[in-house]
Amino acid sequence: MGKQSPRALRILITDDTAASRAGTGPCLIDFARALLRKGHHAVVYGAVPPDVAQALRDATVPVVDDLAALNFVPDVIHGQHHLETMTAALHFAGTPVVAACHAFSPWEQTPPVFPTVARWIALDESCAQRLGTTAGVDAARIRTLHNGVDIARFEPRAPLPATPRRALLCNTHGLQDTCAATIVRACRQAGVAVDLATNDVPAHLLRDYDIVFAQSRRALEAMATGCATIVADRAGLAGLVTTANFDRLRALDFGMRSMQAAPVTEAGVLAAIAAYDVDDAGRVCERVRTEANIDVLVDATLVQFREAIDAGRFPDPQDCTQAAARYLRDVVSPTVKSVEQARAAQRQAEDARDAHIEAGKTAAAAAEKRIDAALQAREAAVTERAVALKAHDQMEARLARAMQRALDAGIERDAAFAAREEAKQAQLAATGMQARTADAYADALRAQGQLALDLADARARLLVLEHELESAKRAQADLRDTRAWRAVTAYRRFWAKFA
Repeated sequence: MGKQSPRALRILITDDTAASRAGTGPCLIDFARALLRKGHHAVVYGAVPPDVAQALRDATVPVVDDLAALNFVPDVIHGQHHLETMTAALHFAGTPVVAACHAFSPWEQTPPVFPTVARWIALDESCAQRLGTTAGVDAARIRTLHNGVDIARFEPRAPLPATPRRALLCNTHGLQDTCAATIVRACRQAGVAVDLATNDVPAHLLRDYDIVFAQSRRALEAMATGCATIVADRAGLAGLVTTANFDRLRALDFGMRSMQAAPVTEAGVLAAIAAYDVDDAGRVCERVRTEANIDVLVDATLVQFREAIDAGRFPDPQDCTQAAARYLRDVVSPTVKSVEQARAAQRQAEDARDAHIEAGKTAAAAAEKRIDAALQAREAAVTERAVALKAHDQMEARLARAMQRALDAGIERDAAFAAREEAKQAQLAATGMQARTADAYADALRAQGQLALDLADARARLLVLEHELESAKRAQADLRDTRAWRAVTAYRRFWAKFA
């Protein structure tokens, strides 16, 4: 730690935090609070979101969006984000600037080049490379200071279990992200319950998890809490942070370049979970709390502040004016022109949009008329359809009645056919019976004739018998005595024939 002046420093911090605290907001709050704890005065300038600004004010750190509101000249400018840093450097032309580069690619992280910039601070190797490839940046004045975490807020959790049970996935994209979905599937295969956090996680909640999937600052916070930390996100999979790879991954801020080592796959995530080691996670936690706490970062930054102040590099006002002119020519003018071109294009687009809107309104009015006509035609069609349906129903009823009558007629026809067949059969039976009756009648006639003959014969015999009887009676008188028995006997024989 460098030699520090006994005088408290007045530090102007510039910042253009995004609309949430997921960017530099939490780091800004922790950094400003640490400066206050060490007895320095900090003021924040820039477009700071309301929640971040309120947190700073709650910590008694002033926040302004107009540098004219300051009634003092700061001792040093801690520049974060390009436009805010250049605005402060131009406003306080005699104040040294220590400019920080926190990322490799966003435009707002473009390193400012100005005579009063005494130091450029890189967050990691990729930021140092960006500074080293920016025209006008003096490589001898580039310093690398790694990120820090407020260990007072992120207290250590209870000892980790031998087998991980719960995991937290820090992913701002949600489960729709392919990377997040892959990690969730791998955790479930490993029997580890997983929760998703799309925003910053309160410090006390981190202590409930055994494994945390995160990157950069969130990864540091998880390690400081004592969680086993796996660095992973859309950029790729760096793996489980261990004491063996801690220095290498920290040099890359546990960020994008470290995750380019491998893609996020279920097999890779399962391998990282399998490497879970309770003792090693505890040693990583101790290193973070010792080497990467916010006080270490602030002390190192204060060294750069004092070196910038002690260097006494107060450029000639003419140099600053010429640098400002170059900045206007090379940066502001092209930006303003591009903005004006964008505005002109926007106005043209708006005019075209308005024309399209008017054409759309005309077309809509015509369409409304056509729709009204179509609705009227539809109503007429509906009415006609109702009439047609009614006629159809009536026709269906008549057809049903006709079909019923036809069915009844068919039944009657079938009955008539059956009756006719029965009549035919009866006629045939009657004809047969008639024939049989005729035969019987003939037989009866024949029998009657025979009976008449037999009767005539019987009558003739009877006459003969009567004659014989008369004769017998006459003879009886003659033969009353001697011949009586023979006459009785003959008479009995005669009647015996007809018995």
